[in-house]
Amino acid sequence: MQRNTRQKSAILHAIEHARRPLSPQEILAEASQAVSQIGMATIYRNLKSLVDDGALKVVTLPCSTCMRARATSTTWPRKASASSATN
Repeated sequence: MQRNTRQKSAILHAIEHARRPLSPQEILAEASQAVSQIGMATIYRNLKSLVDDGALKVVTLPCSTCMRARATSTTWPRKASASSATN
């Protein structure tokens, strides 16, 4: 059982109150308004934990660099695999 931290609460709040799936960078921007000393590693660690617990699911958009998180009632990300893109 994972403990509920201020960081995890801020991350969940950001995701649950969004009207669309959020990228890890967007989650960081929102969560840092509530918890000033939160970093990207904390975002990814908590997103993985929330996905593993079933609280979030990964949403993959057509663009491989466009991973988003959505709460499972909605999200989260596994590392996107590198893909070669041609223009």
